[in-house]
Amino acid sequence: MDLSEIQKRVLCVGVWNHILNVGNHVLGTVDILLSEIDWSKKHVSDYTISTS
Repeated sequence: MDLSEIQKRVLCVGVWNHILNVGNHVLGTVDILLSEIDWSKKHVSDYTISTS
């Protein structure tokens, strides 16, 4: 295995780590939004009216 192949593998791992981090961040944000909506279920009608 030469240096260029090592660099390619390192780059590939770095890209995958970035994708996974972004994915985790998005999932965490969605999870927070869903939990906030769940907490306000008694105001669901107000919620849908205000967003439309």
